[in-house]
Amino acid sequence: MNKLFELTTCQLINQYSKLSICDAARTALYMSYHFNIFKDREKQYSLNQNIFDINKQQYFPANVVMNYITPQENYLGIQNVLAQELKKIGLTTVMLFNQNPKNMKNVDLSNFTKSFFVGKGRLTNYQQYEANYYQSLIDKRTVELGYRDCYFNIFDNTLEIKSLTENYKLILEKIQPEYVILLNNRYQFDTALKIAAKSLGIKTILIPHGHPQISQGIFDTDCVVSLSKASLSYLKKMSSSNTRIKTLPWLEPVARNIPLTLQEKPSYRYPLTVLVLSQYSGWKTHRCVSLLTRLIELLQGLVLVPEVGKVILRRRFVQMDDRFFQKKLSTIINSPKVLITGKNNLQDDLSVSDVIVSLSSTGLLYAPYLRKKGIEIRDNLISSVWGGSLLSDKHILDLGTDQLSVQKLRNRILNDNFPYSTEIFYDTGDRELPNALESCLRI
Repeated sequence: MNKLFELTTCQLINQYSKLSICDAARTALYMSYHFNIFKDREKQYSLNQNIFDINKQQYFPANVVMNYITPQENYLGIQNVLAQELKKIGLTTVMLFNQNPKNMKNVDLSNFTKSFFVGKGRLTNYQQYEANYYQSLIDKRTVELGYRDCYFNIFDNTLEIKSLTENYKLILEKIQPEYVILLNNRYQFDTALKIAAKSLGIKTILIPHGHPQISQGIFDTDCVVSLSKASLSYLKKMSSSNTRIKTLPWLEPVARNIPLTLQEKPSYRYPLTVLVLSQYSGWKTHRCVSLLTRLIELLQGLVLVPEVGKVILRRRFVQMDDRFFQKKLSTIINSPKVLITGKNNLQDDLSVSDVIVSLSSTGLLYAPYLRKKGIEIRDNLISSVWGGSLLSDKHILDLGTDQLSVQKLRNRILNDNFPYSTEIFYDTGDRELPNALESCLRI
């Protein structure tokens, strides 16, 4: 068996950590292992490929710049929250994007002062030489590790990030922002924006969603923001010595629209409804088979717990038509206790659930936010990808290398340890967010 498939994506990438390569090449490596972008030896990056002339747009000064990634709530949703709150303290915001402008017409950017297309800039022959050098370093290391037939396209992907960086620089020089806010340390567009901002002396702030994988580090922005107390020590380990750690209230838009329950001690409604937030779609990306096998064990166990009347398995939208997923779970899915959701609003599932369980989904934070029971399932493999936990230790069921025990799962469900908001979050009040943002920007 090829050794390439015996380790998680994080473990594979960490074996390249001592290589002296630039940030663009490191992101190219990260993307290659995560998304299997193999090197096509016939393809060579063109230095003049699809160059965009930024002078086709009229620019305006702004205080804060962000990068469009996806329309999902945990990206654009959070960016919209930030734009709204930054406006309250008198700051203007600009959204930069690289998608086809025609595809952006239905994207709601009304909270931003302005938006601009970036595109690729011109590169030099020396930058092409650099990318080729990084490709050779990574190829050599790959051969040393014994990974057969693994030739990732570091060359083209590095040049693409460098090409994007050139236009980001030109646009930032025209907008002259004070801050750049990023959401992903290893996304190609955020990497390019970060490199451009740092070269111009613009302050960079990273607000990672949930607990980023270990392989996303080291964070070298001026500031990294922690949204929950459980993430603080983990983010410190992931960050460079020059990076400051700041704190903010939880920014999840769905959560901010749900009124908090004020009861001091929650009570159960028997039979219980358990909401399982599936991370199945990430098992191939992260090469973390526990996201599949532990999910199957968890669902099998919940069906056998007598106090559980219904199990809501909420899948991400990308899993909706996954036949492999349906085949693996066919016997469990057919249980009258199991209901599969994912196309409805998350708030609908949260409102009827007594317990929220997951392996690594950030959605677990809804448990303390809504004063519901939360259980985080972990094992050695999951911990090798995500070094930090979402909930506090007493709400974690760490299996190590053992199989999930139905009795232990039942005991966790029935005990009276509820994760409260004050244990997890820095603040849950909307009125405090503008003040917290002002503090966060003092870097």
